[in-house]
Amino acid sequence: MNLSATFQSFLTHLDELRKRLIVIGMGFIVATLVCYNFVGDILPWLMKPAGRLIFTSPLDGFSAYMTIAAVLGFIVSLPFTLYQVW
Repeated sequence: MNLSATFQSFLTHLDELRKRLIVIGMGFIVATLVCYNFVGDILPWLMKPAGRLIFTSPLDGFSAYMTIAAVLGFIVSLPFTLYQVW
């Protein structure tokens, strides 16, 4: 077996992996940005069990919005991610 052909095949697989990881990352970012628009509607529904939220620092509100958007973006982009992995 030719060693250079095997090495070229390995590099081709690494290139394919890199492309798919970039596409998965872009899909996650797009899904997170779309979900960020709906966090204002979802946050009151999430707060019903607690009643109210208390933020102890100025950035806690923004951090809560971003965390919720990231989790929702992950959930929304999961089918696309699993399709890319398959």
